[in-house]
Formats: sequence, C-alpha cells, structure tokens
Amino acid sequence: LAVQVSLWLPGWPRSVITIADGLGGMSTKTNPVQTAHYLRDNYQGGGVLVDDTLVGLIFESGLDLKEFVGTGNGDLWRSALKDPANNVEWVAFRPNEMGDRVTAALEGEPALTENFTQVYAAEDYVVYERNSDIAANANGSGDSEVD
Repeated sequence: LAVQVSLWLPGWPRSVITIADGLGGMSTKTNPVQTAHYLRDNYQGGGVLVDDTLVGLIFESGLDLKEFVGTGNGDLWRSALKDPANNVEWVAFRPNEMGDRVTAALEGEPALTENFTQVYAAEDYVVYERNSDIAANANGSGDSEVD
C-alpha cells in the first residue's frame, strides 16, 4: 500500500486514471447528442467528413459507419480534407478542438466557406452541408457554361 501511495502521490490527483479522465479526459468533452440527432434527421447521403475524435457524434447519430469519411478511409480522407466539395456532402467538426484535423484543415478556408453552408451549430459542434449548386456540378447534372 505504501508503494502504491508513493506512486500516486507525486501527480495527485491526476495520477489516478479515473480522476484524471474526470478532470480533463474524454468524459469532460461536450456531449454531441443534439448534433448527432440533427445529422441523423437531416442526412440524405453523400458522406460526412469528420475527425475520428468525434466518435461520440458518429455513434450517437445512428448512421451507418460507412457514411463517415475519416482517417480509416486513407486516400479519400486526404482528398476530402483538401477538396471537400468533390468528395463529401457534409462536414462536421468542433471549432474549438485543437486535435480535430478537420478543424485544422478547413475552418475559415475557402474550400469550406465557398462551397458549404453552415446548417447547424450547438454543443461546440458545427455541421456544414454542401451547397446545392456545387452538388449538382459535382454529380454532372449542373448547368455548364460555354465560353
């Protein structure tokens, strides 16, 4: 017992994992229930670009996991971070989350702001949907201009 106490004491209270998580780990993160329900109720396909750290949002939405584009999608993930309008219909991220790679790549960038409209914001999450004119052109059904 004395050895255990001596190991915990230097970093107390953060040396105890259950206390450390409660003070600043995943359990302190904002609960994405409302955001997930918005996505579930409004999503009509096309893929959702998210960082894998948004696992709560992903699972709470009830959408099929294949609808989410994350790091596990390899080349599609990298392509969607650079050019989301040609790869996904939706983008969801946490603007104040330093570790969110979608935030780092797209927040305030023209690739997002010129091609998507913010349709939801709450619980420290934002959801963008691709503009309909961009979607039509990406699918080849939009009007084309002749020079």
